[in-house]
Amino acid sequence: MRIFWPKTGIDKSQGLVVGWELQDTLCVVTIVDKWNDAAESFRHETSGTVPKLQVLGSVDSRHRVDITSISADTKLKFWLNKDQIPILCSEPISLIIYTPPDPSRLRFLRSPPSAKAKRNDHLAVQDEYSIGMRLPDVVSVKDILGLINTSYLAQESLSSQNGYVPKLSKSKTVSQQAFVQISSTIWSTMCELVLWLILPINLCARAISGACEYNTSFGKVRDFSTTIKQVSLRLSQGLEGPERFRSTHTVSDIELKSDQYIRFWNTVWLIFNDIILGYSARQFILAYSPFIQDIIPEVFSKYLIDSPITVLKWLNDWPVGLKLNTPLSQFFCTALGILIRNWGDTVEPMLLRILPLSLQMFAFFSLFGLTFTIAILKDSVSILTSHLYICHTIMTYIFNWQLESLGGLWNLFRGKRWNVLRKRTDSYEYDVDQLFLGTLLFTVSAFLFPTVLTYFGVFALIRFGIVTSQRVLSAALTSLNAFPLFELMLRLKEPSRLPAGIHFRLRRIKDGGVVGDPKDMIRITHSLELENSPKSILDILFPHS
Repeated sequence: MRIFWPKTGIDKSQGLVVGWELQDTLCVVTIVDKWNDAAESFRHETSGTVPKLQVLGSVDSRHRVDITSISADTKLKFWLNKDQIPILCSEPISLIIYTPPDPSRLRFLRSPPSAKAKRNDHLAVQDEYSIGMRLPDVVSVKDILGLINTSYLAQESLSSQNGYVPKLSKSKTVSQQAFVQISSTIWSTMCELVLWLILPINLCARAISGACEYNTSFGKVRDFSTTIKQVSLRLSQGLEGPERFRSTHTVSDIELKSDQYIRFWNTVWLIFNDIILGYSARQFILAYSPFIQDIIPEVFSKYLIDSPITVLKWLNDWPVGLKLNTPLSQFFCTALGILIRNWGDTVEPMLLRILPLSLQMFAFFSLFGLTFTIAILKDSVSILTSHLYICHTIMTYIFNWQLESLGGLWNLFRGKRWNVLRKRTDSYEYDVDQLFLGTLLFTVSAFLFPTVLTYFGVFALIRFGIVTSQRVLSAALTSLNAFPLFELMLRLKEPSRLPAGIHFRLRRIKDGGVVGDPKDMIRITHSLELENSPKSILDILFPHS
């Protein structure tokens, strides 16, 4: 028989042991002097989600147990030490000590996932104390933990019904009740007034959020720009914030309530930190504005205009003995070079004119958070590198067309043909003229392919560098929007509020100075202590890994 015994909440050394019984597993709640209908009232308070409380045994401060007030079904008799832990029992038991979690602090125990459940064989048998933790199929660990999570409320209910006043239900005087009622009325009136005042802002925010979510033939509007997506995210968080805050108080399920509480306050913390970092970025931009105005045009002209043109000229001069097709290489070098140069001649003067105003815009939007600064910076990089993206798109199209042409001509050269209806390659007999023309085209394409591949590879590398820089900005943006800052704080401050499983620790029970053992009692020398296993740092940072 397994008995789960509370480590706290027991302030009596004799009386009736009350708790729940599941098959051969007992979950003790507390010790009371007398028994009444407290069990049914507690079930009504919890909507009948837990089994009925019942008397499980008795405790006496002497070696002999007075069983005159105990029903005939009660078999277990206990003797407690000074820590209110059983050290003697009338039957052989496996004792597990647990600490009742306080739901008002959003503390609870959670069963570990089946994939991560590991048996601690070194805790199974120690010092000739056998702990059989394999529960029957009818009784699961989740059922036991559900009762343990309810034990704190049961202790408060039983304490109040046995003459003790619980912490959360102290009686109030008439004046206090009137003051609370007046305060509640004033608070509700102020909330309604604030709602009326912010109603135009609310309607405007909903209109902008709806416009960002509008579906076009090319996708949603917010997918066109990182800045628009960030505006849509902040608006949705602001519009859903009151409902999420209300759900942290109205949800009854402790696990769901804890999850929503952590998500809400994590969002609040991230927004405040984002605003603080954004203000720092604004001060940096304003302080180094002259230097930024000088460095950006120089970087744009040197690395985004002159360097690609230099690479194109280098490829056209047969570098490192790479003999490309001269006419095709000259065509690519001239056409792509003209595109890049015209883009530079158009954008660079415009950039010099609008750069001071753009820096002021950056500084202004930084007041809304560093995420807006990063989002605008990412969009600016996409605009300034549009010419390189066009060159990469052109070379990708030519490269894919060249591959498809070589594949089709290779099938012709082998006497094969692609069957469109059956979606397969079949044998086919070509005429002599078709074979001759196909062989000529295959030869020409094969000799031109290295030149196309070289120019495609160059712009693919350039595109890779640009995409890498944008991914770095996206990673920083994602971290500022979704970093589990509040969970990390709870992990350091109060790990019991982030349960990920349970584990058992073997401990020796102090006898409390008992002299001699009664003949009808069995000494308990060891017990298992049920402890919470909080989430690890890696599980918090990478929840889906």
